[in-house]
Amino acid sequence: MAKDPALLFYTNDFLAGTYTMTDEQVGKYIRLLCLQHQKIELTKKDMMNICKTYDKDIFEKFELENGVYYNVRLREEANRRKAYSDSRRKNRESEKTYVPHMETVTETVTKADVFKKPDLKNVMDYFVANGYKSDIGAKAFSYYETSGWKDSKGKPVKNWKQKMIGVWFKPENKIPPQEDKNWK
Repeated sequence: MAKDPALLFYTNDFLAGTYTMTDEQVGKYIRLLCLQHQKIELTKKDMMNICKTYDKDIFEKFELENGVYYNVRLREEANRRKAYSDSRRKNRESEKTYVPHMETVTETVTKADVFKKPDLKNVMDYFVANGYKSDIGAKAFSYYETSGWKDSKGKPVKNWKQKMIGVWFKPENKIPPQEDKNWK
């Protein structure tokens, strides 16, 4: 199995634990935590590559055991996440717990899931309000209207504003600054 790319990070605890450190120390400390997460444990060389010199405040955040350094809290959180992920995987692999659960799942449709098609004026106004040319808004509207409000892959559009931002809001479609003052 691939290495877990993430772990829980408790921001309040981190802020409290680094309150008396300088910004530079905090930067070094967070880099060491990230490196430990990737390597599991750190060598003295790892510590010195990031810290450059011995820094008591930073080194005290790590235990030294059998020639390697590790932050106890990070190790505990990584182990807890691994145990949780393993238990979820075992549940999925178990026909008794996974398959029946999946068979009884029902989908709830909310108001947010129902697509409301805009009219041409809505789209053009949305473009202008965001600093883009209204004629590009008209082209976008025409494109989706012609396709039955389906995207280029044939999938139904769920959020037309998001489609405009992701596909049509390009620098070349912006209202030039000199036109912007006279627009309206």
